[in-house]
Amino acid sequence: MANTSVHSRWETQNLVFYSGATRLKSIPSMQVSSNPLLVTNVIHPGLEWGVDDSSHFMSLSEDEWTLIKTDAGVDGAEVHSIGDAHGGVLVLTTNDADEDETGKQRDAETILLDGNHGGTWFAARIKVDDADKCEILVGLSIRDTKFGVHHTANGGVTDGVYIRSLHNTAAMLGVVEKDSAESTVALGNLADNTWVWVGFYVDADGTTQFQVNGVDTGAAVVATNIPDDEALALAFVVQTGEAVAHTMLVDAYRLLAQM
Repeated sequence: MANTSVHSRWETQNLVFYSGATRLKSIPSMQVSSNPLLVTNVIHPGLEWGVDDSSHFMSLSEDEWTLIKTDAGVDGAEVHSIGDAHGGVLVLTTNDADEDETGKQRDAETILLDGNHGGTWFAARIKVDDADKCEILVGLSIRDTKFGVHHTANGGVTDGVYIRSLHNTAAMLGVVEKDSAESTVALGNLADNTWVWVGFYVDADGTTQFQVNGVDTGAAVVATNIPDDEALALAFVVQTGEAVAHTMLVDAYRLLAQM
């Protein structure tokens, strides 16, 4: 059951939790702590009070993640595995046919943005090999099998809050989407082979603020298209827009949500 007395708000770019008028805990912004995964015990009162899902990808349980795959060549050359790197890294490489797609999505839709569960905060550190030749989706979405808009048929998700970059452009967009109606905000450009932190905070009223490298980026998105009637699941997906394989690496992520 939700603790209706608990709420949160941004104060000097820190996420501060309250119970009534009593200050409970402050989560430093990514400007203060560039790696939010290192912030320990940020949701403190108890497991019934908050969700904390994070990984540096030292391992990957196939029982917890669904493989997202489009393989036009049907030769199984895509990659979705843990790579060699300090702390681990998730490697997602498409096959080499136009529209091929590879990704991972949580098996269950466990996040609700219906206004009854307080705030939700997400951040991930990613990089792509060729920013304007692939499409990515990183964040929360309804479960799907074809995430990329570049698919000729039935591409794209209908509900979610996520960061997207389309084929033929390096521009990133923050997207808030309900029933295929989108509100978007420009987040700057991805760069080839360059790590970047991307993320967002969704307040209890559905207002969404996106972040890039720990900095609030773009205007806050009002709740018009917040997907408040669908449970969402974490997803990391990359799609190639040409007959060349492309790769997205995910170094780490953290997802926090009030119960």
